[in-house]
Amino acid sequence: MLLVTFIVPTLNERHFDVSLDALTEHLAKIDDAHFEILLVDDSRAEERALLSRWVAERANLAPRIEIHLIEGANRGKGHAARLGALRSRGDIVFLMDADLPVPLSYIEEFLGQLKDGACDVVIGERPKDRSAGKPLRQFLSHALLLLQQGIVFQGRRFEDTQCGFKAFRGEVLRSLATRQITDGGMYDIEYLYMALLDGCKVVRVPVAARPETRPSKIRLWKCMYTDPVALIRIKATGIAGGYHK
Repeated sequence: MLLVTFIVPTLNERHFDVSLDALTEHLAKIDDAHFEILLVDDSRAEERALLSRWVAERANLAPRIEIHLIEGANRGKGHAARLGALRSRGDIVFLMDADLPVPLSYIEEFLGQLKDGACDVVIGERPKDRSAGKPLRQFLSHALLLLQQGIVFQGRRFEDTQCGFKAFRGEVLRSLATRQITDGGMYDIEYLYMALLDGCKVVRVPVAARPETRPSKIRLWKCMYTDPVALIRIKATGIAGGYHK
């Protein structure tokens, strides 16, 4: 039976039990697969203890769903994603944000695309007006779009690289993670860039964005100077052949 992994980086998520229950309840309705949920946690001790308790309480709720807590190195979301990717066993692996940024019904659509062998990577792309009413977020989102198109992909290859809902063939993601150099938030772009260099087929799926259920953990001002540097480093590594298998 198909094994599907969900990698969820967590950082001081005091209400993650709600997301965890929603995810496990949805997966329990999919009857043709086994699932493992890997929570890669960079939290403080208090929040990690809380998360550990939630995982223990749900250990035997669903026979086809395993939940594992992995202690992160607190080196950034990209590093947490890498740890999860290298620990994953799934034939298909999802990278998902802890606040479940899109309706979970898209899981089946993404699984269908990958099970059919039509592609290697499926990414969600949210509506362009998702940051309406938040001028700084909107500005930075548009700036990042221009930077990734101009520096990394040199064209309008993607409209939304930062949606926290992506799925990969397992062997593809694990290969990408072994070559990953980015510890911070630009790991999504690095994965997509490497996938294109490897000749992988990437499918873009328009998705609805769920309302935010907690304040964003993105440090907007810090991103203004760290993200461009990360993008230049990613492109330079690609040009120098550093991503060759």
